[in-house]
Amino acid sequence: MSKGKTPGPAWAGHPIAAQAMLIALALGLAQPAAAESDWDQIPNDKARILFEAPGLDRRSSARKETSSSWHEVAIFQSGGGDLPRAGLHHTELWPGYLFPTKQDLRESVKGWSYLEGEALQFSKEVTLVNKLGRVIYRRFSKGPGDCFAFQSYFGATSGGDNNWGVPMQVVEGYYCAPDKINDGVIEAALETLFVEPR
Repeated sequence: MSKGKTPGPAWAGHPIAAQAMLIALALGLAQPAAAESDWDQIPNDKARILFEAPGLDRRSSARKETSSSWHEVAIFQSGGGDLPRAGLHHTELWPGYLFPTKQDLRESVKGWSYLEGEALQFSKEVTLVNKLGRVIYRRFSKGPGDCFAFQSYFGATSGGDNNWGVPMQVVEGYYCAPDKINDGVIEAALETLFVEPR
């Protein structure tokens, strides 16, 4: 691998096909072999993404490895209805690969099938610090739901010629609830956000 090489488009956004697969698997409508075959469903006790927020009691996770990166997607839902729900995507680059730019949180959240095509209005960006390091979030609404999107670049840094200090991991996601989410709920949820080391 050459230093400073950027991975293909699979690093950015959220693979909608994988989300559709996860939902179909969770509902028993598909088998892993019938969906996108390079995503493997994983049991919850093997998942690396950790996240807790009110009302989330079901989870589906899948994992994918490419020549430049390692991905995990997690979909969280309530047991009784559309909301609350959450989606998270973690990407870890292999040594020698770099994120070309930091993806704007307002754009990355639109890649989720649940939010696709929505005209989302975002609040100002807020920064918190948790076990991963710096986490940014923005509030937004979808229909009657109150939501927030979040993002954290973290972990070991890549050391290309002029690229020392570029984090090699990112976790991004959203959480939507049927009622108003207060700041304390957001802070508590983001405090639980973590990615277990491989």
